[in-house]
Amino acid sequence: MNAEKDSVELCGFKPITYNLFLNNIEEKFEIYSQKAPNEHLVFLKDFIMTMKNLQKQSEVDSKWLKYFQEKDDDIKTLLAEIAVFRKDMRMKLEQLEQLFLESEIACHFTERWFWTHPTFFGDVLVYTIVQINSHYFLQ
Repeated sequence: MNAEKDSVELCGFKPITYNLFLNNIEEKFEIYSQKAPNEHLVFLKDFIMTMKNLQKQSEVDSKWLKYFQEKDDDIKTLLAEIAVFRKDMRMKLEQLEQLFLESEIACHFTERWFWTHPTFFGDVLVYTIVQINSHYFLQ
């Protein structure tokens, strides 16, 4: 492409990276900071630091990126299988819950809920039970 044509298409603007932009600001900071109000300088310094921190956080190890790209289909298949497994486990947990609700101890439940953690394959059924007389367990 022609540099002159690119310039016309962007109305005279030249695209640059944030890194180049921030480095340019830092280079000229001392010159212009003497004339600028202090409260503006605080915001500018914060902006520069925030943008640099965001750039660091977005870096991805190229080996992992390449691995994920190569294994994309396998990863999608695995995630779909996990979703099916989680759905099946939730159904089984709901059946177990129904057994609890039909039992003699159901009147002692004060709270119940499903708990899920992103790294677990299934859910956890949690019950809070008020104290039950020991004769329920001795029969």
